[in-house]
Amino acid sequence: MAIVSDADLDDFAALAVDLACKDSCEILRDDSSDSDGAGGYQNITWPVVATVACLISDAGRQPTEPIIAAKLDGKTFQTIMLPRGTDVRESDRLRINGTTTYHIIDVSTETYEVLKPVFVWRE
Repeated sequence: MAIVSDADLDDFAALAVDLACKDSCEILRDDSSDSDGAGGYQNITWPVVATVACLISDAGRQPTEPIIAAKLDGKTFQTIMLPRGTDVRESDRLRINGTTTYHIIDVSTETYEVLKPVFVWRE
């Protein structure tokens, strides 16, 4: 017997979205690799596959400046909380409030998920 039923989790998730998720998140998914004209491929188009409510949190993560190819590459790490059961993949991108695009590092899966935490970075 489960401690919390799926119906209870759905109710908690709906309440959490109503109370905390005040931003809008577009989930962008590359549907194909586009030719770069020189024999290679790159992701040019990222169509929107879903728009959901979200919550952005710094979650205590510190910005870092790793050195890549002999230059500093500043990154800000954050956690974005999405509604329970949202289809999001590590290969997706998230655009918050139509402006800032985030690259996904990890999508957490939890047994008793109320909100889905997605760990991201932005440049």
